[in-house]
Amino acid sequence: HRPRNLLLDEPTSGLDVMAVRNFRALLGKLRAEGHCVLFSSHVMQEVAALCDDIVVIAHGTVVARGTPEEIRALAGRSDLEEAFVQLAENAPAGDVPAGPTPPARHAPPAGNGPAAGGTDESGR
Repeated sequence: HRPRNLLLDEPTSGLDVMAVRNFRALLGKLRAEGHCVLFSSHVMQEVAALCDDIVVIAHGTVVARGTPEEIRALAGRSDLEEAFVQLAENAPAGDVPAGPTPPARHAPPAGNGPAAGGTDESGR
């Protein structure tokens, strides 16, 4: 079975180093074949290495979207993990807003690799 789209939640959580490397290689192969992979991760090193487009979610709200470079620039940080922390810490806490999620500034190319979104500590 070779699905065109994959949706994965923390796919490397609990894996040993060799399994993570094998998994990343598999994602690279799927990406090269034109599959779309959407995954959530708190591992910013993994996100930086694998993702073309990132959505940062804090307190149940989308606080940033873009390429890794755009996310770092938005937060004024050179490191993606530092950018994530900056954006998440400065996001307003509170109830999840009513209504739809705001539209992306740009649509990622179809089937052009992984995307990721982080969540806050509560898992929202």
